[in-house]
Amino acid sequence: MALGASAALWLPGCGSDSAEPEVDTDDIVKGTADKFAMPKALRDYQDSHGWGRHHIEWHTVRQWDFLQKNYPDSIRWAKSQGWERAPIQEGAKGNGLEFLAMHRAMLRHLLGKFTAASYKPLFAGWTTPPTDVTDKDNPVLDKAAFNPNMAKAIARVSSDLDFATDDDFGLYLETRARPGTGNGYSTDVTAGVHNYLHNRFSNSKSPTNLGDPEVNMKNKLFWRCHGWIDARWTAFRAAKGLKETDPAYKEAIDRWTAHMNALGAAKGVSAAPREPRPDVFNNFWAKDEQP
Repeated sequence: MALGASAALWLPGCGSDSAEPEVDTDDIVKGTADKFAMPKALRDYQDSHGWGRHHIEWHTVRQWDFLQKNYPDSIRWAKSQGWERAPIQEGAKGNGLEFLAMHRAMLRHLLGKFTAASYKPLFAGWTTPPTDVTDKDNPVLDKAAFNPNMAKAIARVSSDLDFATDDDFGLYLETRARPGTGNGYSTDVTAGVHNYLHNRFSNSKSPTNLGDPEVNMKNKLFWRCHGWIDARWTAFRAAKGLKETDPAYKEAIDRWTAHMNALGAAKGVSAAPREPRPDVFNNFWAKDEQP
């Protein structure tokens, strides 16, 4: 069963967690020092509760049609994992709210689990995404200039917030994909800053590569990006006078909160061998770059 709109659960085991793990800033991941790795306790928690599998499945089943057409090996691999196409694909109506709600549920779950003061700044997010290629705290490997269309997107969601609904806001932030329309992409070249940022800060040599949806939640830059997105969503909802009790919002948040809590209650992820992943997952968002 896919992680589609119904948020079907993949539960690797059962059990309960003990008290919050102690803060551990060890940055050795798979034998490699990684200065952008989240603390070891957080990485271990994600590993033992199946978060990497959850995240790669979530994005894969929502790009099913695109991947089937352009990277068929990735869908053969996804089927070997028991995954199925999500009813609502990335960029389609309804997926904007799903994108925002699922990532908010992940963020809130970890903030609720890791309550020590030293953890909170890790999830605060950028005040605004960095655009300076010389910024050593947010390194860009290819040193490419920041896309001016994406700079416009950042400016728009930092001030205008002129979107009709949560879903419209989420679609604009996440992706330029618009399945079933024209060439399959939005005519608005400023859409999709989320996917752009993942690709911009990816590093295929990093064990917490921001471009790999199975491991990128272990990277500090992931939470800087999604902390910023979540803060802009909060600002948008406040500007629109929207409430936590709004039915569509509450249903999505409650559903994904339940999903993450179920993963949080499960322990003992199987390390059984599996078919090797296709290379497209090593830099998942690079394929989304459009002129």
